[in-house]
Amino acid sequence: MIMECAVGGSLEIFIEPIVKRKKLYIFGAGHIGAALAKYASELNFKTTIIDERHEIVSKLDLEDVSIIEKKHKRSYKDLHFDSNTFIAVVTHNHRYDREIVAFCSEKPNAYLGMIGSKRKIEVAKKTFLTGNIMTKKQMKAIDWPMGIKITVKTPEEIAIAILAKMIDVRSKLGVHA
Repeated sequence: MIMECAVGGSLEIFIEPIVKRKKLYIFGAGHIGAALAKYASELNFKTTIIDERHEIVSKLDLEDVSIIEKKHKRSYKDLHFDSNTFIAVVTHNHRYDREIVAFCSEKPNAYLGMIGSKRKIEVAKKTFLTGNIMTKKQMKAIDWPMGIKITVKTPEEIAIAILAKMIDVRSKLGVHA
């Protein structure tokens, strides 16, 4: 932008918006979680992967990814959630997945998704409804099974399908880093 000065001459100003990166919490550091973390950080998400299994977490070699190794019940209590937070639930335990989804559904977020087979998703929904844990309206806000609907086989392909959905959601939020 060029501005004319009252005393003569002009001033050229360059404006570069600085936009906060969207946070992505990945619960589960298995093959899918690790692939998701790798690609997400490359796509400019501020990525944190959370898992309690030392034998899995200790083998992760991910650039620009924060790693939290904590027991399941304590893993999400200290996290900060806001309307720009993306959440992917891909743990090794169905019960953990349900507990994390229930907890996160009460927090502000831009995206909450859980991986799972048709059967796993049906069981989770039934558990939430019969236990009065969530309403149907709350459940509609969850992407499950998460990701765009394409035929995928490998952990990397699954991660890309999930990220495609997240990128779509992020783009609809407006300008992003």
